[in-house]
Amino acid sequence: VPGFSRTRVLSDGERERRVHYGRLTAVETSVDLDQDNALVLRQVSDGSSFLQLILNRHQELVDCEYLKDPRAVLHRGNGSVLCELSSLSTPPSTNDTFRLIRSARDVGADWKELLDLRLLRRKCRKLHRQIRLALREQQGTAGKKKRDLFLYPGTNWCGSGNSARKFTELGVNARADRCCRDHDHCPFTIEAFKKKFHLFNYRFHTVSHCECDE
Repeated sequence: VPGFSRTRVLSDGERERRVHYGRLTAVETSVDLDQDNALVLRQVSDGSSFLQLILNRHQELVDCEYLKDPRAVLHRGNGSVLCELSSLSTPPSTNDTFRLIRSARDVGADWKELLDLRLLRRKCRKLHRQIRLALREQQGTAGKKKRDLFLYPGTNWCGSGNSARKFTELGVNARADRCCRDHDHCPFTIEAFKKKFHLFNYRFHTVSHCECDE
């Protein structure tokens, strides 16, 4: 069975790169790379383990997590409480490039690092050592700073979690914020970069069950 690589640019500006070859599947998601606080999310799975990495706009690793859990993979079987993440409120793409990978020679140089699970794990372990040293001096502040990065400017509800003090408090972009608030109050949601229902949400925003969009 051949592998594939796919690059999509969505209408909201989000860029997704997805590649599958052999046992490995990798996804890279980015948005607004021209912004100073832009982030790139990478995930790699070999079917029995899962690695996620968050990089800044300069491709420097700032956070990562390694899960040795066969349930926390990018693809899974049917029967879950939630729909597949790829079908949840996915905006239409403005550019979509798909290519089959029949042998290792077909894997482009810009895709190879995404499929190098061992290299990415080494980078993650190195970062964790650095973080443990830094947290001795900065413990208690790192969590808040990271959460703030995942809220879209002008909103209180769009992104990971919310910063609203009450249900009626909306940001400057009230129309989008109202929509995000309604999604956040869906009974079945997964926040950005969080794991729930044996699924990991690799997007920069909360995803909801399909019925909440009806």
